[in-house]
Amino acid sequence: MSAETSASSGNRIDVMGGRRRYGPVAALILLILMLDDPTAFLARIELWRGTTDAAMARQAHRSHQPDPERQ
Repeated sequence: MSAETSASSGNRIDVMGGRRRYGPVAALILLILMLDDPTAFLARIELWRGTTDAAMARQAHRSHQPDPERQ
């Protein structure tokens, strides 16, 4: 099953090459957190996305750097 199919199923998320299945309990917990304080919840999501985006950018930058041992 591809990552795209996994994402569209709504209850599977690829994590470091493996798959974790999040059921209705996790969805209920996320819903409670969101309803409790929507602004803080969205801020946490944006913070998490920002850190993952930054990590992905660092990894992409490293992959384009020449390896000093090969020179």
